[in-house]
Formats: sequence, structure tokens, C-alpha cells
Amino acid sequence: MTKLTKYDVIDINRKSAMGMDTSEIASNYGVTTATIRKIENGQSWKNVESPKLIREYPSYEITTNGKIYNKGTGKYMTVNNGSVRLRDNDGFRERVQVSDLMGIYYH
Repeated sequence: MTKLTKYDVIDINRKSAMGMDTSEIASNYGVTTATIRKIENGQSWKNVESPKLIREYPSYEITTNGKIYNKGTGKYMTVNNGSVRLRDNDGFRERVQVSDLMGIYYH
């Protein structure tokens, strides 16, 4: 069985947020689909943060082509200068860099 790293888990969460199939992710990392589901559900690797979009903007998702979709309105978001204006969990609108949402930059 393959041993995952923190960066693998971050990438797994990002791919999952983008809608990639669980079995495809598992195959890419040499692990079972059950392992991927546990990561997605926060049952394992709890110390690794998911991409910002999953944590702070649950009504949005990133599609496999990299577009941001608003599940509430059924519309795609307009990206201006690499950022979008999203409504957070508390209803406040905020401009957010798309690269941050997708988990490309890790801290």
C-alpha cells in the first residue's frame, strides 16, 4: 500500500473538490476508494486543511474544467483578474483569488 504525504492529501482534496471521480483519484495514488472517502469526509488526515473553497464557501464548487459553479443559483461565476466575488458562510461577499480556492498555494 502506498504511503500518502500531506501534499498528496491536499491534492486529493483539491481533485475531489473539482469533481474528479473517487476511483480515479484512488488509482492515481495507489490507495483504495475507502481511503479517499475517509480523506474527503475528514475521517482521516484531519490535520490537513482542505482547499479554502470547501471550508468557507460550501455553496460553490470547482468543475473539472476549472470554472467556479454556484450551486444555489445554478450559474458559473465570472472571474476578473484571477479573482471572484463569493458569499461566505455568514452571507458576506468577498473577493477571493481563484488560486487560493483551488488549493494551489499551500502554507
